[in-house]
Amino acid sequence: MKIKAVDILGFKSFFKKTSLSFLPGITGLVGPNGCGKSNVVDAIRWALGEQSAKHLRGSLMEDVIFNGSREKKPLGMAEVSLTFANDNGNAPVQYKEFSEIEITRRVFRNGESEYYINKTACRLKDITELFLDTGVGAKAYSIIEQGRVDTIINSKPQELRMLIEEAAGISKYKVRKQEALRKMDATRQNLLRVKDVLGEIEKQISSLRYQAQKLKRFKGLKDRIRILELALTSQQYAALSNQEFLKQTELGKLKDRQAFLMAEINSVDADMVAKKTNLQAEEEKFTALEKKSLELEYSMREEENNSARRKEKINDLGIQSEKALKEMDENLSCLQLEEEEITKSEALKNQSQAELQEMEALLKGEEEKLSQLKKDFALIRSDLENRREQLFEARYQISRRENSIDHGKQTKNEYKRRLERNGEEGGESQEQYEALRTKHASIIRELEKSRQDQELLEKEKAICTDKISRLEQEIKEVTEAIATGKENLARFESQRDSIQELQKNFEGCSDGVRCIMQKKDELEKGRDGLLGLTADVIETDPRFETAVESVLGEKLQYVIVKSQAEGVEAVEYLKAQSLGRGSFIPLEIEKPFSFVDKHESSLSPQATPLITLVKVKDGFDQIISYLLGDALLVEDLPQALSIWKQTDAHTLVTLSGEIVDPRGVITGGNQNGAGSRFLKRKREVNELEEKLSFLTQELRDLQSKKEETTGDLEEKKRSLKEIEYRLIQQKLSLQHTERDLHQNQGEIERVQKKTEFLVLEERKLQGELAEIEEDLEKNLFELEALLSRQALLEETFSVLQSKEKECQEKIDSQETGFNHYKNVLMDLKARISSLTSTLELRQKTRENCIYEIEKGKRLREEAEQQAALLREEITAATIRMDDMSRLFQAHQETLNQQENKLEEARHDLRLHEERLKVGQQEFNSLNPSIQELDHELAQFSTEVRFLEDKIESKYHVSLHETADQFSAEDYPIEETQTKLEKFERAQEKMMEGINFNAEREYEEQVEKHQFYRSQAEDLSNALDSLQEAIQKINRTSRERFRDTFYKVNENFKEILPLVFTGGKGELILTDESDLLETGVEIMVQPAGKSLRHISLLSGGEKALSAISLLFALYLIKPTPFCLLDEVDSPLDDANVDRFVAILRQFAPNSQFIVITHNKKTMEIADTLYGITMEEPGVSKVVSVRLN
Repeated sequence: MKIKAVDILGFKSFFKKTSLSFLPGITGLVGPNGCGKSNVVDAIRWALGEQSAKHLRGSLMEDVIFNGSREKKPLGMAEVSLTFANDNGNAPVQYKEFSEIEITRRVFRNGESEYYINKTACRLKDITELFLDTGVGAKAYSIIEQGRVDTIINSKPQELRMLIEEAAGISKYKVRKQEALRKMDATRQNLLRVKDVLGEIEKQISSLRYQAQKLKRFKGLKDRIRILELALTSQQYAALSNQEFLKQTELGKLKDRQAFLMAEINSVDADMVAKKTNLQAEEEKFTALEKKSLELEYSMREEENNSARRKEKINDLGIQSEKALKEMDENLSCLQLEEEEITKSEALKNQSQAELQEMEALLKGEEEKLSQLKKDFALIRSDLENRREQLFEARYQISRRENSIDHGKQTKNEYKRRLERNGEEGGESQEQYEALRTKHASIIRELEKSRQDQELLEKEKAICTDKISRLEQEIKEVTEAIATGKENLARFESQRDSIQELQKNFEGCSDGVRCIMQKKDELEKGRDGLLGLTADVIETDPRFETAVESVLGEKLQYVIVKSQAEGVEAVEYLKAQSLGRGSFIPLEIEKPFSFVDKHESSLSPQATPLITLVKVKDGFDQIISYLLGDALLVEDLPQALSIWKQTDAHTLVTLSGEIVDPRGVITGGNQNGAGSRFLKRKREVNELEEKLSFLTQELRDLQSKKEETTGDLEEKKRSLKEIEYRLIQQKLSLQHTERDLHQNQGEIERVQKKTEFLVLEERKLQGELAEIEEDLEKNLFELEALLSRQALLEETFSVLQSKEKECQEKIDSQETGFNHYKNVLMDLKARISSLTSTLELRQKTRENCIYEIEKGKRLREEAEQQAALLREEITAATIRMDDMSRLFQAHQETLNQQENKLEEARHDLRLHEERLKVGQQEFNSLNPSIQELDHELAQFSTEVRFLEDKIESKYHVSLHETADQFSAEDYPIEETQTKLEKFERAQEKMMEGINFNAEREYEEQVEKHQFYRSQAEDLSNALDSLQEAIQKINRTSRERFRDTFYKVNENFKEILPLVFTGGKGELILTDESDLLETGVEIMVQPAGKSLRHISLLSGGEKALSAISLLFALYLIKPTPFCLLDEVDSPLDDANVDRFVAILRQFAPNSQFIVITHNKKTMEIADTLYGITMEEPGVSKVVSVRLN
């Protein structure tokens, strides 16, 4: 089952449908990083059933759908199809007759997935089972993607074992074993549950036999408890009401005292508000006086500090004056010294200036001579440069003319060639234009057809969508009808079950009849002597039910017995057990009564024999004739009385149930007797059974209709999906055709423009060629004239060079003497400059001394003036301090008086606070008593309401109305409480065993017991079969694993030295005693190294070891194809050569698809596919077939 083709649409970076055909041998996938090569591997793995988005390098499964690019919109679906060749017939039995097998996987953005085998929908499980034990699969060793080599190397022993199992073909056995184990666990759990249910059913069967007898005693006990509880509760109610009245009175007194205290507290509180206002005003006055006193004290301290600072300032001024006097003396000495130095420097400067004037006159004469020589040299040099430029220009013009001539010749030849090529291109453009026009017409026809096809598909889609909407609406209506039908069915079943429950419990019958019928099996002891009630054997039209029930009355409860002996036995049983009374009518009446035989001649035409309106069960005609034989049905009571007057031998009954017996006794009124319910119940059950039968059939019809409509809907939805898919394909095709049309139109316009350009180009070239030939002749003539001028200029240039050399020598001699005089002059100027600088410095120092002397005089005068001012300020400050001291003493006296007033106000406020505190304490002391009384009253009220609610909910009577009916003399509390507790304990004990449906439940439990016993036997047999199957699977798995492991190990030992060029390796079982669970470890010893675990090897050695293991597996069970994704990336060139050699060796037996960047690996490929991204984000395939 080799891969023939892979079709990818919308998967990851493959926007368009992309097909890759794979031939036998080696196929290479190449391309730059990030172009989508590994997406091909992911597509194959995904189509084979990979369910982990993480293994597909994503986070969600919808990540595999093309997510759009800068130019392309996202797609809503991804689809990958794999086509396998089935030449050798290795496929499963159901696919053996197919020459090709195609599997398809499709996913939509809403999360829906679809799987197909040969275009037929299937399950993921079907695809997985298709490749079991073939070495092919999402997790098999046929796909080794990036990082899988490291995964194999770093695998745990149990994970590495899976490769051996795949090669051994154990995978399908493991799957079957897991299924068998799951079934076994489920079967064991089911068996345990069945046994638990059986045990519980057996307990219930044992218990149900004894439960029904307690019911009657329970009811009697319940009535007695009711009387006692009402009596006891009534007395409790009266006592609570009396206590509540006393507490209300006490509470009123306490609240009155509290109101008085509250008034007094409010009065004191109002006085305290006024006192606090007065106290606040006094405090504000005190604060203002205190603040003014502090300000005066602060001002006094500030004046004292200022006087001290002024005295310190006077001392500092004296010190500064002495310092200034000392500095003035020093500056006077410095001034005298500087004036002497200035006089000496001025004398030296005058002498140097006289020498400078003499030297400047001498240097001027030498400079005039040198200047004249330089002028002569400049004239010669100018003439020489002029001649040099003329000579250079002549040479340049000659070179330019020569180049122009060469270029002209080349251009002339080029233009001739271009004219020839232009003619050829014009012919080709014309042919291309005709071909494009033909193609344009063809594309337009194809575009029209595509648009028509799209319109047809759009119409089909609209029709299909409309049909789906109608089907969905129909399903909705049918579903609602089914829901309504089920509700009605449940309601009717509930009504029927309720009525049948009443019938089974013989509700409405007397205690004796009910007891006899419920103990029917126990009394009969297999004799079938009790045949049922009279009501069970008759039926009549609903119009006559009231008449029949009125005539029969209590006779409807008659128990029909075979003979009087069974009746006597039943009566004796009732008497012995004190279970009530009952009537028993024997099946064979010794003196039957027949109305027809006795009264036929006197029958009135207005009366109908009631017996003729009743349907009797077979075998019971004689009894019913006996009971109804003398009854006549008439219209109303006046008619009945009229007929009675004519004959007194009949019982006359009206349709509404009034009776006139033979003696003239009239019976009428509302029908509330027990008999009034038997016939109606029986009729209602029959009517409900008919309704249930009709509803059940109607529900079946509706369900069938829903299933049929659902099938049609699914079919239409599949059709819609197919139409939508075809429509998408058609739209893509239409877009492609429109794009081709646009491109073709562009090509036509381009060719037209090119043709026009070629015509214009030819005219231009011919004109330019004529100009080039004319320029060429002109340049040849000018070149001859320029060569003659060049010879004359070279001769003149040589003479001027000799003159330039002679003049340069004279200039050099004159410059030597001039430079000597110039240096002497510079020395004199430097001496004068130095003297000038020294003189200026001395003058500045003298001026500075004068400035410092004047400054010292000013400082002394300013210090004396400041000291005088400070002394005056000290005197004024002393006067101000005396004034402030007197003012401060006056404020202190006022402050003391205000402080006394403030203390008096505070004392008055404290007295009022004490009064308020005493009143509040008394007020608060009453709160606990009031709260306690409120709590007690609430408790009394709660208890009263509880008693009222309890009696109301339990017995549906008002305790207020019944409280006076039970006196303490008739029902002493202690005695009543004792009896009530006793009866309640007895009731509680009886309550545990009461069951009103014991008989029905018993029968149901027996049926359940038989059913579950059968189930337990079936489950035990299933467990034995599963255990036997698992043992067989384990035996086969051990044998296959052992044989395959030893073969793979031997192959690994042989291949590894070839790959490593030496060394050795082997596979080791972690637990040889348990072949079903043992792991597998790899041990490798490269040449020259010690034996070590594979995890300790280098990256290249690990890769070679993994490759050796993979090919050891291929020798045992070669997979139909093998996909290798950059497994050669960690290998150096030498190891790549070995890898390539192994690939060549295995290529005849397996199909290899290799993704690589290595040129050596590419060289051995029979076919190369290039994956590119011409448009960002969109992968494209380019194929090359190699021989």
